[in-house]
Amino acid sequence: MGKEKYIIEKAKELFGEVGYKGTTMDLLATKCDMGKGTLYLYFTSKEDVLKSIVDQLLETINNTASIIENMDISFSEQIVTFLREMLRLKNEQIMVAKLVFEAKQMGNQVVNKYVNQIDDYIIDTLTSKIDAAIAKGYIKECNVKFKAFLVYKIYMLLVLEWEEKANTKLTEGELFSLLENLFK
Repeated sequence: MGKEKYIIEKAKELFGEVGYKGTTMDLLATKCDMGKGTLYLYFTSKEDVLKSIVDQLLETINNTASIIENMDISFSEQIVTFLREMLRLKNEQIMVAKLVFEAKQMGNQVVNKYVNQIDDYIIDTLTSKIDAAIAKGYIKECNVKFKAFLVYKIYMLLVLEWEEKANTKLTEGELFSLLENLFK
């Protein structure tokens, strides 16, 4: 593993452990077993490290969307599969979950900028999928950007907040049915 990738992996761990605000370049250098000067050869700032992590995540989102697009499943199933994968990415990455918490609870503007960038990228990806579905006649004309935003936010609410409030998990079939109705 190259030094830059190694630093990014250690930064993910550190951001997950102490958050963005609690992470310093000194702490990151220590975590990487290197001097701070060496760290600055690869990244100019803590935000530069975070930007690299987010760029990697956006590339993963793009690759995931491409894989799903090539699956032999219906448009609705593609949307649900994509959203499920996006939620898995967010939940599996402790660092992202910690950053989302920090952005919402602490109002950290730098972190908020990158969390919003991730959400916007997901919504833009959904927008292009909906545009393609309209062009193929799968769904009728609509305000595509609004529908993409709505689908994403409803999915997140159903999976995260509903399950927490109702203390019950929605099945894949229930989620699929609810989201599919948005496209009728």
